[in-house]
Amino acid sequence: MKRINKYFISLFIFVFCFSFIPSHFVYGDDVELSTWIKTVYISGNELDAGDTLTVEIMVKMSSNSEKSVRLQSIEFSDGYKNLGSSSLGFDLTPGSYDGDDNPLIIRKLEYTGGGSRNISYTIEYVELTEDGKATNKTGTITGSKSIDDSITVVDTKKYQPRISLVNDEVIEIGAGEYKEVSLPFINAGGFTAKGVTITIDTNKEETQIPILIKNVEKLYFSSINRNAINYLNFGIEVDRTAEPGLYPITLKYKYTNASDDEFEGEDTIYVKVLNTQMPARLKFGINNPEPLTPGNSSVLNLEVTNQGESTASNIEIALTGLNKDGITVVDESNISFIPSISPGETITTQFKIMASGILEGSVEPITIEYTYADGTTEKQEGSQQIFIPLDGKTLGLSELTIENITSPSDSVKIGEDFNIGFTLVNNSEYNAKSVKITLDGGDILKPKSQNIYAFKDFNAGDKKQFSCTFWASSDAEYRNYPIEIKVEYIPYQDGDIVTFSQYVGINVDGSKSDDTKSKPRVIIGEYSVEPQIVRAGEEFYLSLGFTNTHSSKVVQNMKATLTINEKVSDSSGEDAGTVFTPVSGQSNMFYISEIQPTTTITRNVRMYTVPDATPKTYEVTVEMEYEDSNGESYTETAKIGIPVQQRTQIDIGEVRIDGEAIVGEPAYVVSQIFNTGRTNIKNLMVTVEGDFEKQEANLFVGNFQQGNEEYFEGVIIPTQSGECSGELVVTYEEITGEQREERIPFTMNVMEAPMIEDINMGVDGMDMMPPEMEEVKKPFYKKPVVISGILASLVLIAAIIIIIRKRKKRNEIDIDE
Repeated sequence: MKRINKYFISLFIFVFCFSFIPSHFVYGDDVELSTWIKTVYISGNELDAGDTLTVEIMVKMSSNSEKSVRLQSIEFSDGYKNLGSSSLGFDLTPGSYDGDDNPLIIRKLEYTGGGSRNISYTIEYVELTEDGKATNKTGTITGSKSIDDSITVVDTKKYQPRISLVNDEVIEIGAGEYKEVSLPFINAGGFTAKGVTITIDTNKEETQIPILIKNVEKLYFSSINRNAINYLNFGIEVDRTAEPGLYPITLKYKYTNASDDEFEGEDTIYVKVLNTQMPARLKFGINNPEPLTPGNSSVLNLEVTNQGESTASNIEIALTGLNKDGITVVDESNISFIPSISPGETITTQFKIMASGILEGSVEPITIEYTYADGTTEKQEGSQQIFIPLDGKTLGLSELTIENITSPSDSVKIGEDFNIGFTLVNNSEYNAKSVKITLDGGDILKPKSQNIYAFKDFNAGDKKQFSCTFWASSDAEYRNYPIEIKVEYIPYQDGDIVTFSQYVGINVDGSKSDDTKSKPRVIIGEYSVEPQIVRAGEEFYLSLGFTNTHSSKVVQNMKATLTINEKVSDSSGEDAGTVFTPVSGQSNMFYISEIQPTTTITRNVRMYTVPDATPKTYEVTVEMEYEDSNGESYTETAKIGIPVQQRTQIDIGEVRIDGEAIVGEPAYVVSQIFNTGRTNIKNLMVTVEGDFEKQEANLFVGNFQQGNEEYFEGVIIPTQSGECSGELVVTYEEITGEQREERIPFTMNVMEAPMIEDINMGVDGMDMMPPEMEEVKKPFYKKPVVISGILASLVLIAAIIIIIRKRKKRNEIDIDE
């Protein structure tokens, strides 16, 4: 009976001690996750190796779980290749998701064959602390679905977006003017458009219209939601010589839906040119009341008149040909600037100049060089010589001229001698010094007698005849060749050398005895590609210049064929045709009825480059067949190279703020970057900018491979409460070296940091911290549940010790008895 009482007392003490432990206390850190495949999208009822499909996977966390988790990665079983990233970035909290609000994992898979129709996957996760940091405790969950079970077959092409202008617009602009336009366009379809590319085409029936598109802000949009309106902003500049009328501009759209089905569309707007302007034309003159006195400084009043019909702007005028013995500029610059001059307007600009004290005569020449803009794309420039009046003695200038030039009246033969004669005359009253005469016929007309004459003086009023014998070399063609008669002399004592030339044209019969037997040859004398770097999947213009190199024979009935030497293969390795193809309505064959000797005829063709073309330079062969005037046939072959580059494209996922944004506390900016183009990218850098401090907010990826994706998590610290804006900035370098930048804006609501003093203290200074806050703030060993457990354990141990001692003492008494 006593033993039963002892056990009862022990049990009572044990129960009494543990009655202090709260009833909601749960042992262990259990995590309960469930996952299932919501939908499978395939392109047809049959699935063969190499086909692609899309799966949508849901994940739910039970409210019984005690820890939040972060989904780290996903792997699929053999038979299905994951075409997307294996990385995940979803955070789950106990019971925070329900129904369709669960995180949705979407991945595109490729069926690799093997007969299995069961899609199996494994998701790895890591447990999180209370403040959202990852621990070292990980786990996995698995799921599967038979592809024959509840298959959803979708014709994704019916999910068609439709990009178009909001309204047709006629843009009015004057010739020679520039105007900025903003065209609203909308996605009028019922589905989101992705990868929207806009091309602005100003060609009309392959003829370039006199309109230039400038300052285009954006031609690519990663996505446009249904009914969303965007704006295409650019500038239009019309050539000043454009004829009045309507000129079409075509906007071409290329885009896809969420299933990568491709669509195209186009709109046409019209530019109405109101008038035609003649260019600005500047004329310069001097408006000084009195002549300049040599040796004294004076102000030169230079008048500038616009005699054209267009405004001249940004006029820059420079005095050139200045020297210490003539005219110099003093105190100020030799350059003057005028903002603008309207048609018919005259503006006076001033220069402070000085005429040298040794100048004699009534005028001194000076050259004006000028540049200006008149509304066209080219900067206009020119020069004009003006004469500054001097108040001095008559300048003793000598003046030489060439008169009575004689030359052959008929054509000269190759190797035949002929004479050139002329008279040199000094028509002035002053002697000329150091006279030199040179006759030069170049490489074809060669002198046979003396062709250089020099003498010290040539007196006033003198006349002297000169002659030289030339002959035509064997390299001469049937054409006119010039002979230069150049005269150099000093017009006055200690003056500078003056040079002038006159030319004599000689007709040469360059036909040779065996010329009729020579073969006419056609070559590709010139070719060009526009644009210079061709993009895969886009069109380009190829211009070929066919040149007849023969000096006398005509080429006729010429046929030229373009042959592309390299082919491309489809995904199965089969021949898919050539890398370049002429666009619809054009041919890779040219016909030219006739090419005259030494003449070039240009032909153009519009070509299309296949999207899968490998980036490199492709060789194109031009095979030519033609005849001479006698009907004899000839063939020639030429090769040209066309460089091709692949399309570069970056897509940026949604930018979101992970956690609450509190002043002075770290917040996380999270996003994903995808390389959806067809080529690799270099020097990829991701960062954030905005009104906040940054910590670990830069990510340098470097080389970003095609098809890869990157997860970005930047740490920022808000500095003030309220709405805070920022931008996710992605910069990279295309394979051509061109720098690119993408900016994605984001906003967040920042809360004030809680005041610790206000939370902990009441009105009278007593501790007023709520029990829940105390439980959060206290260390583990100070929590009530832990203290209760420790006390209960100590009471139990003490009770056991007392019972053992009493039993031992009782046994000792029994032994003594």
